[in-house]
Amino acid sequence: MAGIAYRRRALPICWETYRREGVTNAGQQISLLRALAGLFPEDTEVVVVGDGAFHSTDLMEPVEDQGWHFCLRLHTDTYVRASAEGPWKQLRELVPEEGERRYLQKVLAGERQRVRSSQSRPLPRRGRGRSVADLH
Repeated sequence: MAGIAYRRRALPICWETYRREGVTNAGQQISLLRALAGLFPEDTEVVVVGDGAFHSTDLMEPVEDQGWHFCLRLHTDTYVRASAEGPWKQLRELVPEEGERRYLQKVLAGERQRVRSSQSRPLPRRGRGRSVADLH
């Protein structure tokens, strides 16, 4: 389901249904994103906010291809690195200490060390996952 944020609520504007239990996969989510393409005026800033079900790094490229921005919640076992030459680390290794903040820019993000986006940056967050966004 995709919605537009309005007065602290999400108003549904597009959705797809599947005969299955559980969450959708990245291919189905990309299909939904493609259905949204062209629905917004050119001067509209679109930010795709993905919850825990929209966690795949495969979503970053299709979102960027539309000229949109994203904020996705990634699993802590997702690999990132701060530079093309830097070591790959799982997000769980980058968790800040209590009271500390950590912001990384132009991070490479991938699952099992496959690069997905050079413009994303993980944001600190409590819980099992971490967020990644391309917002500057």
